[in-house]
Amino acid sequence: MAKKLLDYTLSDLYEWIEMGRSQNAPEELFEYVNILDKIRAMRLRKDIYGSKDAIIKHLMSFEPSLKDNRYKANLLYSESIEYFYSDENISQRAWKNLYAEELDKAYDLAIALATNTNDVEKASRIKEKAAKIRGLDKDEPEKIPENLFNRPYKIYTMDMNQFEIGSEDRNAAVAWIEENGKKLSVKAIDRIKQEMGASKIKLFLDEAEDPRKD
Repeated sequence: MAKKLLDYTLSDLYEWIEMGRSQNAPEELFEYVNILDKIRAMRLRKDIYGSKDAIIKHLMSFEPSLKDNRYKANLLYSESIEYFYSDENISQRAWKNLYAEELDKAYDLAIALATNTNDVEKASRIKEKAAKIRGLDKDEPEKIPENLFNRPYKIYTMDMNQFEIGSEDRNAAVAWIEENGKKLSVKAIDRIKQEMGASKIKLFLDEAEDPRKD
């Protein structure tokens, strides 16, 4: 069963385009596309239509298929914007610069036509909007030093003599531990000696040897 004009949506249009069958599309689909393009053209004529509501009223009054059908007219308005302006390849920054440039032009025109200080004040508000679109009302984020992301140098060694600071005398360190570590258990002191390299490290401790089991 053939679809009526008001039955078509963007999904149908995209499907026909992707399948390469646009030349053989039903007449109703062509009418649907023509209405989308007409709405796009109406949006560009701000001097005549001015607003979304004016376009909707025009469609309801002069498009036979949309006679008094506000819901579908409103839907077609939204689909027109989606179809003609949903370009994902254009970055947000590009759109901001585009709109800011349009405001710059509006500012230049407003200044050229200004006849009093009130007109200049109104023009300055246009310039302020352009600045906000560009993000100039916000502080620039602090730049992170590039070397912050460099991989740190890691050196694993138990021989501090490889460095300028050298290592402490182990015998003196052991003597200090034994003299000042009286509150520690024999097992804890033995483990400290292992970790400082004063005795061989035992990786797998028996429960009786583990200082944490005191």
